Amino acid sequence: MLGSHLVKLLLSKGEKVRALRRSTSSLKMLDEVKDKIEWVEGDILDISCLQQAMQDVHTVYHCAAVISFIPAEADYMIKINVEGTANVMNAALTAGVKKMIHVSSTAAMGLAAPGKVIDEKYSDANINKAPWYYRSKQYGEREAWRANAEGLDVVVACPSTILGAGSWGQEPGSLFRDIYKGLRFYTTATNGFVDVDDVTACLYFLAKGNFNGEKFIISTENICFRDLMWMIFSLILMGCSGALVSRLKPFRIITGAPCIRLCCC
Repeated sequence: MLGSHLVKLLLSKGEKVRALRRSTSSLKMLDEVKDKIEWVEGDILDISCLQQAMQDVHTVYHCAAVISFIPAEADYMIKINVEGTANVMNAALTAGVKKMIHVSSTAAMGLAAPGKVIDEKYSDANINKAPWYYRSKQYGEREAWRANAEGLDVVVACPSTILGAGSWGQEPGSLFRDIYKGLRFYTTATNGFVDVDDVTACLYFLAKGNFNGEKFIISTENICFRDLMWMIFSLILMGCSGALVSRLKPFRIITGAPCIRLCCC
């Protein structure tokens, strides 16, 4: 989702865009602009492909990542989010890229201690006990800082949970899908959220600005899942047919520990 919105913004600014895509990637969100993009087919585990993609490139936006809280997917997620990020950084250094915008996540900072507000300087000493997604983003971020120490201009952007138009089959869009299908439960958890268009605007600003070796949180506000889910429920209800309305019943609260599956960034 983020990559598609970013490409549209860059094209609207008159930028020349070269984008990396897998053979299985859906271009549905880019139908109207896909012919304006120079495509390179491959993925971030393919080093030769990355080297080709970065030739004569000034700025790289590294948005590719796997979001999952399924234990069986942890190894693959680590491979993409950590090894893949290392490959991107190495290719950029070799190609002489001038600036790298690395999209990390507030999840990379770990879990806040009770009463503690997370800022850009916060670091969870127990990150190795956090969910694998949190760890994968933290370890990937370390690769970005390593490349910065080796001479690459790097800015790290840490969005909270990104919401916006996109596939309901991928996180965090699955929350919309689950509510649409009749999800009736919410948790007492609170999380940070941000609109995808705000994130892309910030990434572009950071790319054009005189920033290097800095990290920025991108988040609009903290919202409890109860309020967020009622907002989504209300919007879906406004466009529902009568048959669908019968499925969308009021939510019931789940007390206790927050539901990690919904807290993806």
